Amino acid sequence: MKTCKHCGAHNVDDACYCFNCGKKMDMIIVEPPQANYSFLLTVDDTFDIEGRGPVVTGIIEKGNILNGDTLTIIGDGKILKATCAGIEHNRALVGCAKSGDNVGILLNGVRFEDVRRGQIVTK
Repeated sequence: MKTCKHCGAHNVDDACYCFNCGKKMDMIIVEPPQANYSFLLTVDDTFDIEGRGPVVTGIIEKGNILNGDTLTIIGDGKILKATCAGIEHNRALVGCAKSGDNVGILLNGVRFEDVRRGQIVTK
């Protein structure tokens, strides 16, 4: 989709003329296609449980998660692989969680130093 760099409108013709603000543009910003993730959680906070490993918390934005799922952590220029070793929802250990749940996910296969707020956890 073509976007005007001056006003952000999406109504730009092939000649780089914006119908919203009327400016001729020398450059067009092309938006990347949206990624299609089956599970999506943005990390709100991280904790390190001694003897267990790192825990990431946040609200599940899309999809569901089960204990044992293989996860991908994206952010800070890195892509990491981890396994879901446990899920906590409302201070109780559960076997699965769905979209809208505020959860803590115990991760195996990554170090606490590698995960931080703002990263994305996906399948």
